[in-house]
Amino acid sequence: DSVEGIMYGLNEGVVMTGTYVEEVEVNSAQVNNLGYWYKPWFFRHVQSFLKKGESVEYIPTLHFHQRHNKPCFWLTPLWLPWAENFIARFLIGWALPLNTQLLKLLKEHIGNEDHKDNFILQDFIVPINKLKDAVELSYEVADVWPIWMVPCRLDGHGGPETIQPHVRNTMYIDFGIYGHSETPRFKGRDETLHIFEQFTLKNKGYQGLYAETLLSLEDFEQMFHKEHYLKVRKSLPYCEEAFPDTYEKVSRIGRQRVM
Repeated sequence: DSVEGIMYGLNEGVVMTGTYVEEVEVNSAQVNNLGYWYKPWFFRHVQSFLKKGESVEYIPTLHFHQRHNKPCFWLTPLWLPWAENFIARFLIGWALPLNTQLLKLLKEHIGNEDHKDNFILQDFIVPINKLKDAVELSYEVADVWPIWMVPCRLDGHGGPETIQPHVRNTMYIDFGIYGHSETPRFKGRDETLHIFEQFTLKNKGYQGLYAETLLSLEDFEQMFHKEHYLKVRKSLPYCEEAFPDTYEKVSRIGRQRVM
């Protein structure tokens, strides 16, 4: 089962709930094979329900699992703005998704806009009671839409205190911001990232570590308790000598520290 939300603006969004069903329960008239190459991209399809209202669809499991692949959530239009219309989807939609690293490289070297400074690709995991504050903060400092939201269950499974979530017995929300900021309020990528990080830290949340972090080592260790991680590193022969720790991998400051 799943729950997912996409915000298209400060005051408009769509929440989707999904439940697995057996094939015999499916109404064939409501089947949407949204993974086919010519189909509208998922985030656009979802956006259409702002006008259509509530509805029910049956989506094959693989199509649902890969729903964000073709548009790379909503980043492909930034690099291939012509690829979204029906003719382009019908003729070359089968080629998507393209390699996003290649697309970013082409955009940086061929495009005219400053891709490096106003592009945001970050996820923050915050307690659900802070979600409204997070949306409002994102509007104030970045104004990037859509915003992706999915619930996260953080559970220490009865383990030691150091692996328990900062806030117990609450739902966390993964809050994803992907795209270019065009607002004059934007203070630059690093300053904006710092604002998001401090908001997340203050509200006992977590940052997605697939992306860059500007947290200081002290703030990083406040957000991510490292006692058991460091204990495991010390227990493995030559681990500390051979491999950087997590902070050195994901932090610009950490990488400079080991150079």
